[in-house]
Amino acid sequence: MRVTDCNPFLCNMIRKTLYLLILFSGILSAQTITFEEFLTISKGSLNRDALLELKGNVLPKNFVITALDYADFSGDGKNDLAMAVRPLNKHDRSIYVYMFCDSLKHYVLVHSDTMKFYELPIEIGFSINNRVCYITQKIEDKSWAITGYSFLKNELALVDYYRTQVRPLNKKSEIGVERYNNYKNLQAFTGYYDVNTLNEYKKSKYFYHPVYGLKRNIYTGYDRSVTIDRSWQWGDSKPGGEAWGIVTVSRDGSQGDDASLVVDVTLNAKFLKQVDSLRLNELTLCFDRSIERLIKGATRRGEKFRESTDEDVAKISVQFNLVNPAEARLINIIGSNYRLKRAQDVTLTGKFPGDFTLRLRLPIELLNLSSSMNEIDAYLSISLKNRNGEDIFLSDSDGDAEDPSSYARMVFLEDGQFYGSVKTNKFEELMKKLSQNGIILE
Repeated sequence: MRVTDCNPFLCNMIRKTLYLLILFSGILSAQTITFEEFLTISKGSLNRDALLELKGNVLPKNFVITALDYADFSGDGKNDLAMAVRPLNKHDRSIYVYMFCDSLKHYVLVHSDTMKFYELPIEIGFSINNRVCYITQKIEDKSWAITGYSFLKNELALVDYYRTQVRPLNKKSEIGVERYNNYKNLQAFTGYYDVNTLNEYKKSKYFYHPVYGLKRNIYTGYDRSVTIDRSWQWGDSKPGGEAWGIVTVSRDGSQGDDASLVVDVTLNAKFLKQVDSLRLNELTLCFDRSIERLIKGATRRGEKFRESTDEDVAKISVQFNLVNPAEARLINIIGSNYRLKRAQDVTLTGKFPGDFTLRLRLPIELLNLSSSMNEIDAYLSISLKNRNGEDIFLSDSDGDAEDPSSYARMVFLEDGQFYGSVKTNKFEELMKKLSQNGIILE
């Protein structure tokens, strides 16, 4: 495996996986260990009887272990286990992946999958860190993926996903692309790097806005709103902290002329105490309907990215005043023949000094989505003044409205689709308790 094929962050993950395999097997050339060798290595760290129980009931017969790690990813302070095995009678590229949680002197299976390695079984590995179990996989040449899971409160949740790959920049050159999505805080980034030197060309940090149906009920394991906090200032200060508000993007209606995109921006009363209520504030919303950050056929380094707006970008600006919410009005729209009607499409509700919600309703047709598209690049910013006349500028990306290559992103989710993945055992546990108490007969 050529570690130099990937970017620096991923190289560290791969090296750690290699280190763990060397530690467990003693020699790199072997690349695998037997279950008996694993029992010896894990003595004192894992429950031997519980491991033997797995071999007899869960794991396949006659296998070797190609990767493993054990640490806590369930939050109880006990070692959990991630393991990849390959049956000896299998001659394809299949690897069986298992994740087990320690529970009352047993190991409970919380996740299993069959994955394919590209060249070597060692390409699929694990690293458990900060209560997250990361699975590393080589997808194809010069392309890797890292998937993070946690198991908390009987829910297996997809925490984050990282992918790196190489794309053609023009007929003579390529460019490396890395993408990261965090499904818990909805933050993401896209980076581009030189495939030969691994030097970074550009990296954009932003938020992902999941777009569900306006009236759709979403299970609490998923987030439909992006939290506004210090992260929206993209400065050197510590991100996160106290919430200042939320942004919720929804879809009202199905495909057709009546379908609308509804953008709700809520700022809470505690945050608004620092805002000058008498001044005009501004919200800017941009859509990039091409969803392409690179310039096709670019030849010079300075021309790699779409860093200026063009005909694919629609820009909308709204002014609002906290004292007179009824005066919220559209002041500008660029890149579309559509004209918003203020009474229908821009509303501001709230009573100072309480919470305020600005709602912007737009026709889906404005986005120019094709039937095959479920994502679009977008940018949202809020510009206010504090009581000292200083600017307060919040945005959902570290770029600006004039740079489409740095925009945030919206993903449209139909009924039955979710942004991320949460598997819960709560329903099964409830049914079991009801059965045990004679309320439900099995």
